[in-house]
Amino acid sequence: MRVIELRRIKPPDEAGALRQVLLPLLVPAAGLYRAGTWLGRRLPGRQAEAGVPVISIGSLSVGGTGKTPLCMLIARHYWTAGRRPCILSRGYRRRSRQSPLVVSDGRELLATVESAGDEPYMMASRLEGTAVIVGKDRAAAAGIGVEELGSDLLLLDDGFQTRSIRKSVEVVCLDRRSLSRKAALLPLGILREGRSAIARADLVVIMLASGEHQPGGAELAWLGDRDVFFAARTMGSLLGADGGPLDWEAARNRRSLLVSGIARPEIFERVCLDEGLNAVASIRFGDHHWYGESDHSRLRALMADLSCDMIVTTDKDVHKLPQDIRNHTAILGMDLALRDEHRFWSRLDAIMGAGNDGA
Repeated sequence: MRVIELRRIKPPDEAGALRQVLLPLLVPAAGLYRAGTWLGRRLPGRQAEAGVPVISIGSLSVGGTGKTPLCMLIARHYWTAGRRPCILSRGYRRRSRQSPLVVSDGRELLATVESAGDEPYMMASRLEGTAVIVGKDRAAAAGIGVEELGSDLLLLDDGFQTRSIRKSVEVVCLDRRSLSRKAALLPLGILREGRSAIARADLVVIMLASGEHQPGGAELAWLGDRDVFFAARTMGSLLGADGGPLDWEAARNRRSLLVSGIARPEIFERVCLDEGLNAVASIRFGDHHWYGESDHSRLRALMADLSCDMIVTTDKDVHKLPQDIRNHTAILGMDLALRDEHRFWSRLDAIMGAGNDGA
């Protein structure tokens, strides 16, 4: 399968050479970043009381650790159990300044993908009975969720670094990159905080790639006595542009162009190939990419040049594609499978029950 990178990343040899040149600047910059995060944690600040349990799902690192899929899994679980969950998201790279903005009240969509942002819109589209609100002020968004929408459980998507609201549970997602001892702080590496921040976590969920083995005890020793669970992204459903299911066998007989603007496109591509799709090429845009007219023209030209009659994309990307391209698009819905699932829910319930935020 041919891979076409449009993420403005440099080839490994060029990136490595540039990194060596900039190293004298990146090392002190990472030191300043560490000092800033340390000081920010110690400055006094008022934390709002939501009056309902607040579950934070976050990460030590940037991009692609599975925070949003886990947030959706937790929302589905508690909605099925009779709760009225509400997801609070920052709405990264959305095209609206309205804040807070109710994307969904749990019954219907109330915002566009442009105003909501791609991930909040995806969550609102896929989740039944779950409200979604975006805005930088999580405390203000929480007030709307509880007082106006009647939510009795709040989920902070990407909330580990959020300080404005008191949390009942801290769930931290890690992957192989953030487990590595070589992982460094921004801007030198991918970490938002140093490893010592894991002490704030109640539960740790390690995301495994397709076919990846669970890390051993030595690799996990730095996590201390944290409760550790493992999860893997799995193939969900293959849907058409109208939301109806597509036949997998028919899809495998078509020439496909994979299109994604996500942090870890290789995971999406691996699932497509593992499921036997005839993927001729994969075009990778940057995470949260907004597709412009030049992108639309490029996709149409590639489909013609490669004799592809179907685009396969993610449910995060599909709403940003133009209608004429969506008419030839299949959506691969990715799900998350938790190992030792019963223990995870039991521990989550126990920690929430031990708090003072209500149940």
